Amino acid sequence: MAEESGELLSGNNKLMAVIVVLILLTGTFIASLAFYESPSIRGEIFEEEFKIKIGENVAVTSVPENNNEPGIAVDPNDPLHIVAGGNDYGTPNGDAWVGYYVSWDGGETWFRDLIPGYLGGPISPLTGFDLAGDPVVCFDSDGDVFISGLMAKRDRNPINPFGFGFNLGRADGIFVAKSTDGGETFPSSQINVIVTAMQALISFHDKEWMAVDMNNGNVYVVWVVFTALSMANVLFSRSTDNGESFTTPMVISEFQVREFGGHGSTIQVTPDGTVHILWVDFDAGQVRYTYSTDEGQSFSTPESICEVIEIPRYMEGNDYRTPTLLMSAVDLSDTNTSGSLYVTWNDYRTGDADILMIYSRDGGSTWSEPIRVNNDTEGNGKDQFFSAVAVSPQGYVHLIYYDRRDDEDNTMMHIYYALSKDGGEEYTFQTNITTVSFDGNNGVGSEPFIGDYIGICATNTTAYGIWCDTREASEGSNDCELYFGSVEFACGECEGEEEE
Repeated sequence: MAEESGELLSGNNKLMAVIVVLILLTGTFIASLAFYESPSIRGEIFEEEFKIKIGENVAVTSVPENNNEPGIAVDPNDPLHIVAGGNDYGTPNGDAWVGYYVSWDGGETWFRDLIPGYLGGPISPLTGFDLAGDPVVCFDSDGDVFISGLMAKRDRNPINPFGFGFNLGRADGIFVAKSTDGGETFPSSQINVIVTAMQALISFHDKEWMAVDMNNGNVYVVWVVFTALSMANVLFSRSTDNGESFTTPMVISEFQVREFGGHGSTIQVTPDGTVHILWVDFDAGQVRYTYSTDEGQSFSTPESICEVIEIPRYMEGNDYRTPTLLMSAVDLSDTNTSGSLYVTWNDYRTGDADILMIYSRDGGSTWSEPIRVNNDTEGNGKDQFFSAVAVSPQGYVHLIYYDRRDDEDNTMMHIYYALSKDGGEEYTFQTNITTVSFDGNNGVGSEPFIGDYIGICATNTTAYGIWCDTREASEGSNDCELYFGSVEFACGECEGEEEE
């Protein structure tokens, strides 16, 4: 039959067959280019209605010591003015302190300094503490900058090898620092200590988060205090004078039911002034939620709104920890999704770590089912973790997260970016924004540490991300620095318009 078929394709028929095959092959090749997405692409990317330009990666820090746990915010009055914070180990005693980093050119260049109070530095209410960290950065509507953080003393002893406890005087606490010059300086007079513990072994304040009401300048802070009874209480404090003073902390978790496993609190303010707080009750495996309609004077009874399957604290092959913590954002746009709340975390319900999200369109009254953000094959054994979320002024939802889908061994990771233009329903555009992959096991420390979270913020045209990156490490010389990346996205309503 083969020879017989060959006789039929002779002369011009053979030529026509060759041409048809070439056309088909060319078409297939072109189609493959249309749907292929390079993991290291830069410049313009076109996909459906999306037009994306990915910026180069910029090193925010470049000191020999460790840097991790970054937060980031953009000035609502100047889209090129960005302020970030991080655990910065470039200090005289080599311990972590809150570093802050300012850019006036959209992240191309950065200025670095430390919040006053570190060893050998300017005197401040933080003087005498050995470390300060866990920074969160917020702007108010006037362009003032707030950085919250925790501070603690070290005192290692046989019954407390972690180094927190049995100190005379203040042992740990929570603070908020304010800058009125765009983050260039944080004067000692503008640093408020909200709470301190006299004995850190008996109680330790941890993992604070902060939000600013863009309508009235109120500053809200939430965190967890761990006690000697192994109970974690969620605490809250507020400022109604634009950060000049703060109220005595109040317990907003259900103290009477002893929430032993509460942690990872996050806070947002919707356009109507309602304060929304969420955290994870790890013992119950639930996201817990409460709200206040009177500017934080009182809160609703906490309720469980979603199941959480915690990912392993140390995933297979990891020497660095990967806790499950919440991150959140609020939609302040004038669109039909205005007021929407978005909550994201890394979850293990499919057998590997995925990025999940829930949202509320009605001020927290009801919540969506969890949405899997990362679009790789479900249950493929590749891990995604440490997500951060922001909402741009036209209501688009932006996420970044660590992603190991491009490594067969599930070790090397990129930072991936995901964009939703439909209020978080679907994330049809995703790509990595890092120029090289890196290994979290190359973080500095006797136990490598890349922090517990990363950060993102967004203007009406650009999303700004910041993360802990180990690309500068080499064999026998671990190192992790804070790296920055930008993603310019286009929208039909504002394409061609200049940022205001």
